[in-house]
Amino acid sequence: MEDREIIESIINRVSAQLTKDMSDDDSKEAIREYRDLLELTLDKISEEDKQWFSDFEVENVAKLDATNRLEYIRQEKASLEIGALEKEAWDIAMKYSNNEEENTTKLKETAKNLKLRIEVFADGLKKVDSHLVKRFARIISEALLDCEYIIGDKQIASLRMGRILRQQRTK
Repeated sequence: MEDREIIESIINRVSAQLTKDMSDDDSKEAIREYRDLLELTLDKISEEDKQWFSDFEVENVAKLDATNRLEYIRQEKASLEIGALEKEAWDIAMKYSNNEEENTTKLKETAKNLKLRIEVFADGLKKVDSHLVKRFARIISEALLDCEYIIGDKQIASLRMGRILRQQRTK
């Protein structure tokens, strides 16, 4: 079964429970956000786990009360999105730190583009739910600092990159 089919199957099975006691606008937003969350999630799990995930997700949604459903979806989606951005920032910062990339200009351009994507993500969170920005502030900050480390020629580093750099100096 393709991811698209799994997503539609899950949404068909949970839509009534997911949107129960919600306004029409919130219901539409919940379905849209939930579809995005499922796409992000299915990209990260193996084919054999997808059926298990489908059943688990249906049970999981059924347990949520009306006031927390949309918040849960937004939080889970934001967590997956910032996780991917943060990993990308860390990976390119490590490449830069270890001089793994011959073309530092390319890494700097990648870091600038990634920094912009992180900032757009954070701005989007602010518009949706300011509490989410606070929840993910540390991760957003570290990812932005990893980008700045590359852009600024190692003049500034995140806390985690600082630990790596100290370890490299003591070797």
